[in-house]
Amino acid sequence: ISDPGRFALKNAVRAAIVVPAAFAVGLEVFDLPQMALFAAFGSVGLLIFVDFGGIRAVRFAAYVALLLVGSLTISLGTLCSHDTVVAVVAMAIVGFGILFAGVIDGYIAAASLVLILTFVIAMMVPADFAEIPHRLAGWGVAGLFSVAAIFCLWPGRPPDQLRRGAAAAIERLAELVEAMAAARAA
Repeated sequence: ISDPGRFALKNAVRAAIVVPAAFAVGLEVFDLPQMALFAAFGSVGLLIFVDFGGIRAVRFAAYVALLLVGSLTISLGTLCSHDTVVAVVAMAIVGFGILFAGVIDGYIAAASLVLILTFVIAMMVPADFAEIPHRLAGWGVAGLFSVAAIFCLWPGRPPDQLRRGAAAAIERLAELVEAMAAARAA
C-alpha cells in the first residue's frame, strides 16, 4: 500500500502520542473516568476521523467550530442516555440532522462522523446531568491536544500538494484541448 509523504503514518503517530496522553490526563491527573473516556475518544475522532482542508486559519476555525458543536452533541447525548426510546428517537433526529447538514458545506460533511461519534458515546454510557462538565472537560482536553498535534506535529499537508499537482495537470490538459480546437478550426 502506497503512502506518499507518509501521511497515514504521521496521522497514526499523532494518534499514538495524543490519545494515551489525553486519556492519562483524565484518569491519572484528574481521576475522572468520564473525562478520560471523552478525552480518548475525542482525540481519536479529531485525529483520525476528520481532516479539514484549506489554509491554516480556516482549518483552525473549523476545528474550533467542531469543538463547540461537539459540546452540544455530548450534552444532548448525556441527557438522552437513561431512556432507550428517547435515545433511539434522538439518534434518528440528530443523526439525520448532522448528515443532512453535510449537504450545506464540505466542512460540515467532514465533521459529521466526529459529531455522530460524540453523540453516540454520550448516549451509550449512561451518566447523570452532573457528569456533563467532566465529559466536556475531556472533550476540551481532546481538542487542545489534538489541535496542537495537528498544527505542530508534521503540519505539512500532502493532500494540498496533490491538489496543486492536479490543478497543474488540468491546466495543461485545458491548454492541449484549446490547441487542438485551434488546430481543427484552422
